[in-house]
Amino acid sequence: MAPTHSIFVDWGTSNLRAYLLDASGKIIAQRYTPQGIKKIENGACPGILRAMAVDWDVLSAGTRVLMAGMVGSEMGWREVALVPAPCDAKDIADNLVNVSAEGFHDVRIVPGVLSHQPKRPAGMMRGEEVQSIGAFAMLEQQDAIICLPGSHSKWVDIQDSKIAGISTFMTGEMFEIVGKHSTLRGLVEQSPSCFDAAGFREGLAMARTELNLMQLIFSIRTEAVARGGPLPCRDAARLSGILIGSETRAAIDALDIQAETAVYLASDTQLMRAYDLALREFGQRVVTVDAESAFLNGCRAINKAADVGAEQPAIRALV
Repeated sequence: MAPTHSIFVDWGTSNLRAYLLDASGKIIAQRYTPQGIKKIENGACPGILRAMAVDWDVLSAGTRVLMAGMVGSEMGWREVALVPAPCDAKDIADNLVNVSAEGFHDVRIVPGVLSHQPKRPAGMMRGEEVQSIGAFAMLEQQDAIICLPGSHSKWVDIQDSKIAGISTFMTGEMFEIVGKHSTLRGLVEQSPSCFDAAGFREGLAMARTELNLMQLIFSIRTEAVARGGPLPCRDAARLSGILIGSETRAAIDALDIQAETAVYLASDTQLMRAYDLALREFGQRVVTVDAESAFLNGCRAINKAADVGAEQPAIRALV
C-alpha cells in the first residue's frame, strides 16, 4: 500500500527537523527542536519522535518515517552500518534499517556512507548523503562536486551518478575549539552576526601561502599582541578565512578540481556566504543549492528506490 503521508527527519548532533508530507509530496507541516543526538539521553529517541508528530494525526499504517543523520550513529537511536562508496540512492535504500516506535507502522534509519580511495584519507558522512543525492537529482549531468559546509564539512565527489568519494574536514569544530579553548580564547568573537569580509579575505590569502596551518593560526595572537589588543570580529574572520581557505585549498588539490569548474554549494546557514567567497577567491565557479530542498529531494529519491512513495515528485530548487 502506498503511504498516505511521509515524515522525513533530519536528526543531527545539535538539532532535529521533521517534515510531514502528503501523498503528493507537498509539505503540510514541519517542526524544529534543539533536541539533537548529543543533547538527549540514551533511549529517548522514540519518545521525542512521537512527541514531534503526536498532533499531526497521522500515526497510522499509512505513514512512513525516514530518518537521517546522527540518529543512525553509535550515539543515536541505533547504530547503522555505513554503506561503502561508490553508491547511489538504490544502494542506500537497500540498507535502510527498520526500528520500532510506538504508534508508527514503518520507521527507517538511513545509513551513512564511507569512502576509501587510494592516496586519500577515509571520508564518511551521516545525513549529508541524503543532501548529496538530493542536490545531484537537481542536476542534469553524471558528475559533480558538492560542498556541504558545517562543523565537519563534506566535499562529495559524484562520478557516473554515484557517490564516489568523500573528503571530510573538521573546520567548523576546529574554529570553535581554537576560539574557546586555546590561547586565542578572548581574541576572537564567536558571534553569528560577526563577519568581517576584509578580515576573511586576509585569512584566505594567508591560507594560499606555503606557511604551516598551525603557524598561521598562532599569528592571530602575535598580531594582537603587537597591535596592543584584539580586534575580535576581524580576528575571528581572519581565523575563519585561514581555516576555510586551508580546507578549500586541500579539497581542490585532493579532488583535482580544475579552475572554473562548478562546485555545488549546499547550505542554509551563514556559512554559505563564507564558502561562496572562498571558492570564488580560489578561482572556482559556484552554484548554490537550497539545502532543505536537497534534503527533501534526497529523501524522496531514497524512498522511491525502496519502492516507497514512488509517486511523489521531486522538488527542484537551484538558486
